[in-house]
Amino acid sequence: MVEIKRKRPADPDYKPKIEYAPADRMYARPDVLEEFMRRVCGLEPEEYALSDESLLSDLDMIDTDELVEVVYRVYGINVPRRPQPYLWEIIAEIATKRAR
Repeated sequence: MVEIKRKRPADPDYKPKIEYAPADRMYARPDVLEEFMRRVCGLEPEEYALSDESLLSDLDMIDTDELVEVVYRVYGINVPRRPQPYLWEIIAEIATKRAR
């Protein structure tokens, strides 16, 4: 068995800081994001946690190629498979398309 030594401050009240990835861009248009997640993934807001680093392929309940096809059918947006855009970029494109 391998023993893992952890660095720990002597202070018993020490609480490690947990940092989450930013999500400002992802939630810039919550209305579009919520609609996208409902229509494309069938998920409600309490069923997902996304960040600005989330990709379409992170939504692993559906095959990425199938998701790309659904996004095109529903929103008329071509999502490149490589390199894959961040999910917030897709949401922003949907919002921009609607604003025209």
